[in-house]
Amino acid sequence: ASFNGANQYVSLPSATLPGSNNFTVSLWFKTSSDGVLFSTQNAAIGSTASSYDPMLYVDTTGHLHGGIYGGGIPSLTSSGTVNNGAWHNAVLVVNKSSSTQTMYLDGSLVGSVGNNPEGPFTTVSIGAGYTNTWPNTNNSTFYFNGQIDEVRVVSSATAITSGWITTDYNNQNSPSTYESFGTAETYNPTTSGVSLIGTSATVLNGYIYTAGGCT
Repeated sequence: ASFNGANQYVSLPSATLPGSNNFTVSLWFKTSSDGVLFSTQNAAIGSTASSYDPMLYVDTTGHLHGGIYGGGIPSLTSSGTVNNGAWHNAVLVVNKSSSTQTMYLDGSLVGSVGNNPEGPFTTVSIGAGYTNTWPNTNNSTFYFNGQIDEVRVVSSATAITSGWITTDYNNQNSPSTYESFGTAETYNPTTSGVSLIGTSATVLNGYIYTAGGCT
């Protein structure tokens, strides 16, 4: 889906993020600008939230920032910039069993912090989120300007490992290097509760489709 950095976002069901289980958020993005990629908060997008987490965002200096508040804002920030107009893969692993959060960029570890993450909250969104006091943001609703694709939220009793994340990135980044066995099967998940706000994407068979792919 393409986002204009002004008023476009995707609203997800409040149950997208589990309250007690470990979970992983992963997505692909491309931008020459900045904004929130994935967020959760206790108020509608565009309003002032009192509890909020811009879980993955490209900050105003062009770096990827991630994490959930847990007594402090997590210091998970990429060393290099990602606003170069190329596709990048961002992954945030929230391990509630061990009270850790780990962020990956393009299959490589960015860092890990130990805290007890808050939330999640009732508003879950792609492409926007409230950011007051978070580093290098507009301190308001921070709309993403660029493209987001292949958004996935995985909830599991066992947190996803670094090896799985690296393999998954390599598989998507260079699929020709992996073996192919037979014809791919299709799956049609529900789209109940998904709203597209101002985006050019459409919902078909449970996925958010754009000209270049689906989320």
